[in-house]
Amino acid sequence: MNNFCPQCGFPIKDTANFCPKCGAALNTSVQSQPSSSVPQNSPPVVDSSKTAPSMNTSSQLREMFFQISGRLNRQRYILRGLFIFAFSCLALVADNAILNFFIYIPASVLQIMLSIRRCHDINKSGWFMLWSLVPIANIIISFILLLKPGTSGPNRFGPDPLQQHTC
Repeated sequence: MNNFCPQCGFPIKDTANFCPKCGAALNTSVQSQPSSSVPQNSPPVVDSSKTAPSMNTSSQLREMFFQISGRLNRQRYILRGLFIFAFSCLALVADNAILNFFIYIPASVLQIMLSIRRCHDINKSGWFMLWSLVPIANIIISFILLLKPGTSGPNRFGPDPLQQHTC
């Protein structure tokens, strides 16, 4: 795992065809991190082209809410869950059954997607969320997702979200 994406600099596996962070197609000329060209005592060189965000707003929203792969730490899980809760409160204001349907269904799907990514952070499969269909167990599952810290370092679902600097 000494290879890095030539577009965003994210560490990637040798067998990857696409960067998991920016989605750039990888050629056989994947950049390796230079180890001996930079002296140990010199400060790191920052490439200004890699500091600017490489994703547009739609792909950022897709990464934040509309995916089930990867991991989601507790803070982001709670904040995004509160955002979805505020969105679903619109259904309380609108006293219309059809509008309620078109608000609650997407909000529920988004919350399930967030919960699956939170399960990945505690090194559980997304199928673990099926336990939330069982009465009393759903309360326990909610507390586990809210209170249990994620596994430190990478696990089978991806790198540690606390070590990344994305939203």
